[in-house]
Amino acid sequence: MIDHIQRYCVHDGRGIRTTVFFKGCQLRCPWCANPESLSGKQQIGHFAHKCTGCGTCDAVCPNQAIHHGSIDTGICTLCGVCVYHCMQEALQIYGREHTPEELLEILLKDRAFYDRSGGGVTFSGGEATLQQTYLFRILSLLKAQGIHTALESNGLFDESCRCRLLTGGAEGSALIDQFLIDLKHSDDERHRRVLGVSNKQVLENLDCLQDTDLTIRVPVIPGFNDDQKNLEQTARIAARLRVPLELLKYHNLGAGKYQALHMTYKYAAVPSMSEETLEEKRQICRNAGARVLM
Repeated sequence: MIDHIQRYCVHDGRGIRTTVFFKGCQLRCPWCANPESLSGKQQIGHFAHKCTGCGTCDAVCPNQAIHHGSIDTGICTLCGVCVYHCMQEALQIYGREHTPEELLEILLKDRAFYDRSGGGVTFSGGEATLQQTYLFRILSLLKAQGIHTALESNGLFDESCRCRLLTGGAEGSALIDQFLIDLKHSDDERHRRVLGVSNKQVLENLDCLQDTDLTIRVPVIPGFNDDQKNLEQTARIAARLRVPLELLKYHNLGAGKYQALHMTYKYAAVPSMSEETLEEKRQICRNAGARVLM
């Protein structure tokens, strides 16, 4: 189940890339900017601020599941008829299925950009490693085509998955060329209390991947992990592993998607972080010995 495919990305690995966002995640980070990626199932969203109340969706729905833009999800079959007819683009379906072969055909359309820039394809989410059978198949198809691959992950995959990512290709070659692994907090107790799971699997994977093309990524979240103590500890982890550290600026641009999906956004009142504040956090990490990416 694919959430969406984003072309011409320059921040999800080396060169120009196409990023494939998988649906489904085992975490429920309260600041997540992509709430549509949390569920592994298809969903429909209604953006009320775009809706003019024209009634077209009510009229065309074959199941009478819509009334003035309000969708009865118990009746809705996600057929997409309402989305097709909505001139205001107030309705959107999140999630579609592609066979690995169909996805490969889509991804190869941008091969010229990969070749010229040293780029490739990045798998993100949600969490791509939750759909391992599919992920390994599309990775094998891409590697057979000589395409550079990257994985942006929360780092909670187990040893079996890690070994296959590193050795599951032809003649024991790697299926992933570049790893972008989130470390949301360095303290296990804080990680457990807010996210509901330990960070030990993440730290184990970072240790085991230190000799690969690895970058540790930290979404800098006000009130959660932006304090000096955590930033310094995170920087020391990156310095010990001799891998770069990338700080990702918190923003609340996903607030509209929470409303469209009738989900509660706990960070709605927290303003987006300024570039100046992010640079202050970077400097703390530099002072603690990390090689910090811009």
